[in-house]
Amino acid sequence: ETLHAVLPMHLQGWGWTCVFCTAVHGTSFATMYRMVKDAGPLVIALKTANNGAVVGVFSHVGLGLNERVGVAADGFVFSSTPRPPTGDDAPPPSSEHATSRVAIYKDAERNKYFLLPRSNRVQVGGGPTGPALFINEYFATGATYACETFDSPPLIDDVDHGTFRITRADIYACGRPN
Repeated sequence: ETLHAVLPMHLQGWGWTCVFCTAVHGTSFATMYRMVKDAGPLVIALKTANNGAVVGVFSHVGLGLNERVGVAADGFVFSSTPRPPTGDDAPPPSSEHATSRVAIYKDAERNKYFLLPRSNRVQVGGGPTGPALFINEYFATGATYACETFDSPPLIDDVDHGTFRITRADIYACGRPN
């Protein structure tokens, strides 16, 4: 719901369909590119092994292999981390009732390093300190750094030299109006 509120106005009434999921389609980048071909706009969401944190990107265009997207326009990166419950009656953090803290970082228009898809990786953002999000081959690991493109800190706290383990990847494409 929070992501929905920051989508471009013309997309807020549209439905979203999961077009790729590592739990269903496997971890091949070739399969992923085939599944998302001609789809867009897209949301890529990565569930991590870091306390259930989810990080990702909204791209106003599709994800074409080797098609560099230099300008983010309405694009952004995001992170969602479980917020620890408070009080004696609070549900455990793994509960569906636990709340999340969501952070959204829009393109700061400082460079033209929005999206760089390759056959064995996807890089989102860039600059002197690194990308906001880097997805390694087979969706096994990713990395996050402070990023000039989005004027963002690393999207996950407490990562080992910027790297984290990915437990699931989902890619959603914008569909027809609801």
